[in-house]
Amino acid sequence: MQGEVIESCRIRKSLWDGPFAASSQYTVISGAYSVPGGAGFSPAYCIVLNPGANGAAFNVTMYAPVPPTLMWCHEIVNVGTGAGGLQVKGASAGNPNIGLIAAGKRGELIWNIYSSPPDWQCLLSA
Repeated sequence: MQGEVIESCRIRKSLWDGPFAASSQYTVISGAYSVPGGAGFSPAYCIVLNPGANGAAFNVTMYAPVPPTLMWCHEIVNVGTGAGGLQVKGASAGNPNIGLIAAGKRGELIWNIYSSPPDWQCLLSA
């Protein structure tokens, strides 16, 4: 099925945006950051954030994907050098903490349609 989707995109000459295309965006942040996304829009697969070297921890809030019944996946890379990390927050009510990405580390975020309510899970690199 996955191969069929990729082949279908190739036939239509459209770009498959995801881990296969390894699309990325680089953003310097100086405070709380909300990952843009939602109806008709999905950010790049790899989101590279640079919080600078001030040592502060910043909140990164994930978006609620549309449709919420499909599997979504992103990678967030913290290229900062400070002591503070990126506190990743989910998209469900109250924006629960789902992971802390330290400077120089990355986290893979997966939309878990099976949780109640559905929300992001953060798998952290070693």
